[in-house]
Amino acid sequence: MSKYKFVMWDWDAGGYEIIPKEDLIEAIYYAWNYECSVYTADDKVLIFSPMDDNEYNSDLLGYDSLMEKN
Repeated sequence: MSKYKFVMWDWDAGGYEIIPKEDLIEAIYYAWNYECSVYTADDKVLIFSPMDDNEYNSDLLGYDSLMEKN
C-alpha cells in the first residue's frame, strides 16, 4: 500500500504523479493548479476531473448520495 492516497495524471509526462497531500480537498486543489485529474493511488479510480462539469464531478465524489443521507 502506498504512503500517498492520491495521484494525478500528468498529460505532459504521460503518467501518474504523486500528489503530496493527505486530504482530498487539498489534493484536488493541488491537481487543479496543474489541470490534472485526481485518482486514488492504489487502484487508480478517477475521483475528480478538472475538464468536466460540476455535475460529473459531483457524481464522482458521491455528493448527491451524500446529500440524500442528510
